[in-house]
This record gives sequence, structure tokens and C-alpha cells, in this order.
Amino acid sequence: FVDRAPADVVQKERDSLADLQSQLATVEAALETLRSMT
Repeated sequence: FVDRAPADVVQKERDSLADLQSQLATVEAALETLRSMT
């Protein structure tokens, strides 16, 4: 995919991945906070 796809498409997917990883980190931090409350 990366070899054949246009560079802008690849970059868009990488940006999307980075955004999702950031969201995941936020959710995991919130979950850890909730766990520490119990």
C-alpha cells in the first residue's frame, strides 16, 4: 500500500493513525484514573 499509494494519501493515513493513537492514550489515562478511584 505504502509503495503504490500517492504520498498525500499515505500521509493522511499516518496523520489519522497518530490522531487515533493520541485518542487511545487519552482514553487509557482516563481509564487508569477511574480505576484508581475504586
